[in-house]
Amino acid sequence: MGNSGLVRAVSFFLATAVTAIAFAQAPAAPPAAPAVGHKEIKLSHEKLARLVGTYEVAPQANMSITLEGEQLQAQLSGQPKVAVFAESETMFFLKVVDAQVEFKLDAAGAVTALVLHQAGRDMEARRTSAKVVEHKETKLAADVLALYPGTYAGGPATLTITQAGDHLSVAVNGQQLELFAEAQDKFFMKVADVQIEFVREAGKIKAVILKPGDV
Repeated sequence: MGNSGLVRAVSFFLATAVTAIAFAQAPAAPPAAPAVGHKEIKLSHEKLARLVGTYEVAPQANMSITLEGEQLQAQLSGQPKVAVFAESETMFFLKVVDAQVEFKLDAAGAVTALVLHQAGRDMEARRTSAKVVEHKETKLAADVLALYPGTYAGGPATLTITQAGDHLSVAVNGQQLELFAEAQDKFFMKVADVQIEFVREAGKIKAVILKPGDV
């Protein structure tokens, strides 16, 4: 996907995905009160582990399912992790809001998708990977960050990178999205599964490459 396509994809994500999945707005440390009408059961580590993976909700917007110890977690791009609890081998529920996550299997028993059930709506997200890529943020000095601001044009797409103190942001359709460093010249977004890599020539920044999360 080219830079212009990624800009459109990020814009689409901002317009739809966050509002479509309200449970992802839950607090980072929710209370563990029992959900009404659901009975929690215990599943083996192996049965939980087979559900781990990346599920595409919208372009560059994924639902990540991870396993921490014996607790399955769901996380939408840019949102905190939320614990999900089994009531069958494929149906899970949340305790922070009234929502369920159902995993779909093919005839061979392989996980192919998940469906979020909430407020009378069903949203399906296909499984794109059995792995979850988690970016690790690192801090870069302000004088290093100062190398990156500027306007980068590629075809019909133009990206404007700005600096405010110790962080960078990129303007997408009038909205400022913060960028987080994982190495020198390599940054990622938290609101969408997009990475930004700066290209050097003779030691100077000359271009920027946008990459979707699965690259």
